[in-house]
Amino acid sequence: MPVLPEGPASPYLRKRAPVGSSKRTSILQVFLPSTLMSFGLGIIVPAIPHMAKQFGVSEAFAAQVITAQGLGRVLALMPAGIFVDRIGRRATMAAGSGLVAVGGILAASTDSFFVLLFTQFLWGVGNSVYMVGRELAAVDLIEPHQRGRFLSILFGLHSAGMAFGPVLGGVLTDRSGLDILFLVYGGAGFVAMLLALSMKETKGTVTAVKASFLGFGKLSGIDSYYRLTYIILMVVAVSAIMRMAVVNSMLPLHSDELGYSATEVGSIFLVFSAMSLLIMFPGGWISDKMGRKAAVVPAAFISAAVFAALPFTSTLSQIMVLVAFMGIANGMSLGSLTSYTYDIAPEGGKGRYQAQRRLFGEFGGFASPIIAGGLLAYMNPGLTFAFFAPVHLLAGVLVLFLAKESVGPRRKAPM
Repeated sequence: MPVLPEGPASPYLRKRAPVGSSKRTSILQVFLPSTLMSFGLGIIVPAIPHMAKQFGVSEAFAAQVITAQGLGRVLALMPAGIFVDRIGRRATMAAGSGLVAVGGILAASTDSFFVLLFTQFLWGVGNSVYMVGRELAAVDLIEPHQRGRFLSILFGLHSAGMAFGPVLGGVLTDRSGLDILFLVYGGAGFVAMLLALSMKETKGTVTAVKASFLGFGKLSGIDSYYRLTYIILMVVAVSAIMRMAVVNSMLPLHSDELGYSATEVGSIFLVFSAMSLLIMFPGGWISDKMGRKAAVVPAAFISAAVFAALPFTSTLSQIMVLVAFMGIANGMSLGSLTSYTYDIAPEGGKGRYQAQRRLFGEFGGFASPIIAGGLLAYMNPGLTFAFFAPVHLLAGVLVLFLAKESVGPRRKAPM
């Protein structure tokens, strides 16, 4: 199926986009609950030691609640992509947030750790389903020439929620206990569900793109002009998710080897998060005005340079500077990479193709800490960053020289 032309003059967009106060209300109904839902992504992390004591399991076993969440998110990606294309954005958002609400209520009422693991799996499924729905709803509501900026804001609010989630979780656990903690994130899901049900459906009357037996979008469904670009974006997705996985797993070990305290390690991640938030909107503006490649390519090259330089750091200030650049790369790539995929995915299949790209990237996120852990038998934590630097370099080179631009002054019409 050919890609429909997108832009202010697109007849498809004129038909489906709400206008005036209705459009502003719909945007708020997507952005506000997205922030609310993102708090849950880290809210239970500080509570893991308390779970171990309350449920009588080891801390290592208690930490598997995070694994259960991650497994639920990954397994739900493709079904969520199919669901949002066929059923609609509103129903997808409501279903996902409803599952989060149910998971919170069940978690607060159980005395079995195995049931708790199931509730966290359910939470991961619901979160993944909701996130796919809210991205498609945002894309429907926003003109393509503003997509990079608005999606960057959406991801910025999401990142802010993730950053403050552990803070909220720690306070709630210390003052009120686990049951209240679970009810709070379940309540956030319930509020998000009500807001989703109150919004108008944003999906246009477009027939869903045919898929393979397992629901994966066929490469032939993308216009031939952009097929190689889509494959490249899946490679870039691997490098982007790998970047975060390696930073989260290896940077604390590298800092500890250099003798820095947990508080100092926390300050390193604070710099990373703050810089990511600061650069997201400028990165989105660059993506919209100059093209997706203008944001994605520098992000990949900056990541490669930082990964190559980190093994040679010895002072806290050196690490802070490099991590700040890593935050710049993260802020530039998140919304821009997502927008890039939506630009080239066919109408009626945007959810499926976006979920497919993200699923491919998640494999990199799962594999990279395992690979990095294996490398620790042969090298120190700092050197593991150098091992992954070529992946970012490859991603940047592929986008720069082989990918086709989808927006901006350098965009060319498909042949």
